Formats: sequence, structure tokens, C-alpha cells
Amino acid sequence: MPELVLSAVHRLLDKLDKAIRKLGARKAENVNLANFPELVEVVREVRGWTNAAFMEANLKINPAVLSKFIKRRGSVPLHVARAVAERLRNYLRSQDQRSLSARLAIKRPAKK
Repeated sequence: MPELVLSAVHRLLDKLDKAIRKLGARKAENVNLANFPELVEVVREVRGWTNAAFMEANLKINPAVLSKFIKRRGSVPLHVARAVAERLRNYLRSQDQRSLSARLAIKRPAKK
């Protein structure tokens, strides 16, 4: 699994937070993916870092749902869109935490 750039992780987390707020304001049962470009962009970028098999197996995103996000076509139930956003946010937060622990493990040279 490639090491992710921390600034990219933070940028995507910001986009996800915006998308999650928009999803929270929705009352309809289905969500047209064209209305959520932030969420679609995050899905596409994470897929570019990893691959579809990783997203299906580790993030537990259904291949049919993933395909709709990648193509930015169609609609999904609101609860599915929220689940995808939450799973992506958890994944990105774990990458952020991994980066933090790696930075803390770097020891500074002793002063003479």
C-alpha cells in the first residue's frame, strides 16, 4: 500500500466533511451522485491511490456502488452514500494517524 501524502489526506478529509454535511441535510431517500462532486472526487482519488479491489475488500464498498461513484452516474440510497463517506473518512483518518506516529518516531539528533 503506498504511503499517502499528508496534505492530500487533509484535503480529502475536508472535502468529505463538506459532503457529509450536505448528506446530513438531505431528506430524500435517494441521492443523485452528480449533486455530490466532493464525495465522488474523494472516491476517485482514493481509488487511484489504492485500487478497486482494496476498496471492495477493506472498505467494504459494494462493487456496483463503487462503479456508480467512479462513473458519477445514477443514484444510490441516502444511507449508502453516508456509509461510503464514513468508511472513506475512517480510512483517511487512519492514514493520518499512521503518518502522525511515523513523524513522532523520528528522533532528533542530540545537541552537542
